[in-house]
Amino acid sequence: MKVLIVEDERVSQMSLIRMLNACYPDIEVVGTTRTVKDTLDYFRSDEPVPDLIFMDVELQDGNCFDIFRQVDITSNVVLTTAYHKYAVEAFRVGCIDYLLKPIEPQALCGAVERCRRNMNKVSSKSLLTSFDE
Repeated sequence: MKVLIVEDERVSQMSLIRMLNACYPDIEVVGTTRTVKDTLDYFRSDEPVPDLIFMDVELQDGNCFDIFRQVDITSNVVLTTAYHKYAVEAFRVGCIDYLLKPIEPQALCGAVERCRRNMNKVSSKSLLTSFDE
């Protein structure tokens, strides 16, 4: 599984990477970004599309909802934040989970497992598209 981490605090980035590596050796962190601009640049480039994105809400140059307004994110997204106040908006944009910082290992594992289950589902849109070919 390919993972992108959108987090402006280096310590939080490294902590999340360590937890993922300890629990899931099959996960590949394909990139990290620290700002809205860097994240938009990532999605507009030829970088690999991640299966899962861990995304902090408050970034150096705005908040993650600015990203959702500018690009179509098809990856599973887990929002990470120290605040409860963004939960409703997180689910409105389609996030699969909402983790409060500091992130507990059990909560992280639950989010990854939810993503894995979500990846194994066949979407009706992709099924219909395959019949058109």
